[in-house]
Amino acid sequence: MPDLTDHTVLYAMTSADGIPEGTAAYHEEFSVTEYLKVEGHELLRLWMPAAKDAFPVPFGICFYDSNKKLLKNHGVTIPYGRKDGEPRAVLVKIFVPKEAAWFRTTWWCDGSDTAACAELPFSFEFTFYADDERPFTHTLPTCTEMNNVIKRARQLTDIRWEPLVDVPRYCMLYSGISGQSGPHYLDWCKAGHTYTGIPYSGAGEPDRNTKRINPETFCGKWGYYKFHVGIDISFETFVTAARYPDSIFGERTGQTEPDFDSSPYGTYCSALVGYALGYQQPLPKVVEFCDSENFVKVIDRLPSLPPEEIRLCDIFLYGAFHISIVTDILHDGDGKVTGIEVSEATTVGNGNNTVLYTGLGGLCRRKMWQPEELYHWYQNYSLFRIVSFQGISYEKSEFVDVGSESNSMPVIDMPLIPYLGNGAKYKKDHIVNDRILIGASGFTEVVIEKDGEPFRTLPIEGKKYVNGGFSEEGSYTAYLSDGTVRTRACRWTVE
Repeated sequence: MPDLTDHTVLYAMTSADGIPEGTAAYHEEFSVTEYLKVEGHELLRLWMPAAKDAFPVPFGICFYDSNKKLLKNHGVTIPYGRKDGEPRAVLVKIFVPKEAAWFRTTWWCDGSDTAACAELPFSFEFTFYADDERPFTHTLPTCTEMNNVIKRARQLTDIRWEPLVDVPRYCMLYSGISGQSGPHYLDWCKAGHTYTGIPYSGAGEPDRNTKRINPETFCGKWGYYKFHVGIDISFETFVTAARYPDSIFGERTGQTEPDFDSSPYGTYCSALVGYALGYQQPLPKVVEFCDSENFVKVIDRLPSLPPEEIRLCDIFLYGAFHISIVTDILHDGDGKVTGIEVSEATTVGNGNNTVLYTGLGGLCRRKMWQPEELYHWYQNYSLFRIVSFQGISYEKSEFVDVGSESNSMPVIDMPLIPYLGNGAKYKKDHIVNDRILIGASGFTEVVIEKDGEPFRTLPIEGKKYVNGGFSEEGSYTAYLSDGTVRTRACRWTVE
């Protein structure tokens, strides 16, 4: 055991049953501890001795505010158990978010490790120590526009949503070093579970392998072939459509094979970076784009650069395959860089759900890396720097809480929505599905208005949807009515 005698013990567990016996559920999370006080501390050290009866599972730490509300994108996952058949001890340093008051530990079982699930339950030991000798500070953006880039990226990584239908995820096994990726596989965002980050998806873009767009699937059926969240689709449209199983989100429930366009709404790496930088489309041909006059190449291979020379909003680029952006940098009391946060849309391990397990891929993430970790995982990446941030704006959305910007509670469970989601934009001459979905009972009709004028009134008669019959350009609204009482209206446009 390492010498930690000068550290304060916050919590120690000498033996525990981590997961209930007989549990082998798909994507289940199990709490190991109750809420533990962490307010006033900036660093933790976790010590877990090697255990012969342990098996490789992720041990997660989740942070909460003073009201025990989960802090988005703050957490860590430690692979614990055996490595190459041998027991493995763990000693790791964990950054505590400045707004954190509580933390809690969990195990995560994703159903893929059948050998692990078969061995439940098991015992383990761990101890948390306070390590506050080196308080850290965040690097501050040098201008408002730089801060806007960071907040735009966090809209895609921080958004929390709960689908009411299973949504496919495009995932990939990962060996740990760029250029050594494994096969893609199909996974799911399960109905009734809360997720953080926009799903990874081409959203109608050409598959990078087949270079094709399927017009029948992405134009004929949905009205568009591009559904990049943030660029083409608003955050409101995304979260409200996810609450209706019969909306566009239900289109892919029968999917059986991994697909670059798995989720109908989503984003991918160059779309996330493009949105963060204020572009109205995903970055085209990223290698050529980063060689443009608005960027300068700093170094060919990231590990050759001292961590103190990495800047906010620097771009990490791995050939034509992947691009990500730096959104936070931590320094200790001596000015040494202790953490570098990278935001990205990736098919591999999601870095920001309740537990940051590398098996949970296919979502946007931001993750704080220690420099030595960063240089291992991103060792084959080049670094580019933005020359000018001029003109990059930021628009707050009530549907994404970026840095506690809003205390409002947006309405996501609408009484009715258009098929594509509230606030959706339909493309004229490409409207095949004009359904208005009904989610409230006790009403007799749907009343539709176009540009503020009556358009049509449709009887419900126990239906779950009606066909709106809209095809001309204009702004539309619809509400439910029983002749006396009317509901909140949904809206959409045809362009």
